[in-house]
Amino acid sequence: MYLPEELLQSLKSGSMASLLGDGAVMAELEPGLLDLPSGRLVAADPLGDAAAPFAQAVAPGRYPVILHVVRDNEGEEVVAFAEVRLKDVLPVRYEMALTGEEDLSEPLDEDGYFGFEAEEGFGGFWDASLALRDAEVDAVEDALLASFQPRRMAVLWQGGEGRTLAAFSCGFGDGAYPAFWGFDADGAPCCLIVDFLCFSEAE
Repeated sequence: MYLPEELLQSLKSGSMASLLGDGAVMAELEPGLLDLPSGRLVAADPLGDAAAPFAQAVAPGRYPVILHVVRDNEGEEVVAFAEVRLKDVLPVRYEMALTGEEDLSEPLDEDGYFGFEAEEGFGGFWDASLALRDAEVDAVEDALLASFQPRRMAVLWQGGEGRTLAAFSCGFGDGAYPAFWGFDADGAPCCLIVDFLCFSEAE
């Protein structure tokens, strides 16, 4: 099973410089605060089909979304990781985030993982109570396109009842991407990180 603990810990501790290419830098982009009134977090393609929330619930509240963006020496940017930061602490362990709908009848191979499908190359975070109708999906897509930067898009969209949805481009494009919970020393979730596999050969 793909569980990149060293990579995620390097990301959280700010020590990933050795993994970046010549002249590349990593920066944190903060689109804004994500509303989680139910504490049930969804990570999925906001332009795709309906998605289930993760089985692990968090305390209801508003949490910052952090996009970890790699900028190369030509100024192009790619979102390498997307994070919901629940606490400003360094995790002590990680585990793969699951919805409960995965087929666990057979073990994953060494590089295998469960993840969401980003068919259009986009991902997002939102609360399970936010229902996305066709018109709202179109509005999210329009907002994403309006946010275009070279190889990177990101937006915090205001949905119904004041709830927000964070949407962003995924790494180098479409694919399936895993998410991981980070847990603090008390065993409580302190972050949720989606890995867009820019630094991995996982399949």
